[in-house]
Amino acid sequence: MTKKQRLLLYGICILLFLFGFDLINTLSQGNRVEWNKFFSFYHITTLVYMTATFWLSYKLWNLVWPQRKWLHIIGVVVLLYVFFISFRYLLEEVISPLLIGHGNYFTGVTFQYYVSDNLYYASIYIVVGFLLFLLDHQIRLQKEKAAMEVITRNAELDFLRLQVSPHFLFNALNSIYALAYKKAEETPEAILQLSNLMRYVLYEKNEMVDLDQEWDMLQDFISLQAIRLNEPLQLATEKSGRINGFQIPPYLLIAFVENAFKHGILTHKDDPYKLSLSAENDHVRFISENKIGKKNKDHQKGIGLDNIRKRLDLLYPDKHRLVINHTATHFSVDLTIHS
Repeated sequence: MTKKQRLLLYGICILLFLFGFDLINTLSQGNRVEWNKFFSFYHITTLVYMTATFWLSYKLWNLVWPQRKWLHIIGVVVLLYVFFISFRYLLEEVISPLLIGHGNYFTGVTFQYYVSDNLYYASIYIVVGFLLFLLDHQIRLQKEKAAMEVITRNAELDFLRLQVSPHFLFNALNSIYALAYKKAEETPEAILQLSNLMRYVLYEKNEMVDLDQEWDMLQDFISLQAIRLNEPLQLATEKSGRINGFQIPPYLLIAFVENAFKHGILTHKDDPYKLSLSAENDHVRFISENKIGKKNKDHQKGIGLDNIRKRLDLLYPDKHRLVINHTATHFSVDLTIHS
């Protein structure tokens, strides 16, 4: 729901509370509508405390609803009751006598009586405010889900287009053919790696995959890419912590590795390509660091990295940290995802 749509929805509800019910009641009894009553001082105060209550309700539910903690939910309800009753009392029994000479209630009304009498009215506004928030929240979730499906589909298509394209397959098969022609011992392993990669890309349709599975796919991808290098790949990998049990979206990490092979210098013995994957109790950390040449100035641009940023924002809002460092000699990616 856009901001304009949200304001329109809240505006309709406020107008319905202000005029709709009184108008329906008046017409149903066959009485003549006295429009001046609808613009009285107390209709204005009603507009003020109703708008303020709905606004506060929306802000508070936005803060606590994603966590679904009962203590926070109860706290919000209590706070809304206190705000509604206190603010209405301030408008109608403190400010009103100063402006028009009398309050909305009888003379000498106590705050205790005002509280007990307004519990019912407060409940109506609190429930309606929550339902409006819930409607807006569900619409947002549906839009985010639809956007995530489009981005995931595009990420898969981009991967197929950029990495499993005929050009990529041609080079990979040529490299494997060269190994076979030399009767190299690595030939069967290279064929198996290509088979595993193709199987993963073509048949993995789950929204989430085991982190171990994604890591194994990266190793196959790296091995196939390494065949195409003029010099031996210099690679330092590290995997630590409890990797089992964590899941991530498929193809989430491969863009970083593809970016390194596309732009990096990965054959330097004293400065190898570094890959690290670690898992702690509540988060996973992935680090990719490689040496680059002076001509590689567009290292952090491209469809792959843009898709990763978008997917992370939608899948892990406020639960991830992506740091990309680009210096004159090195490029690094540091991604942390919290469960």
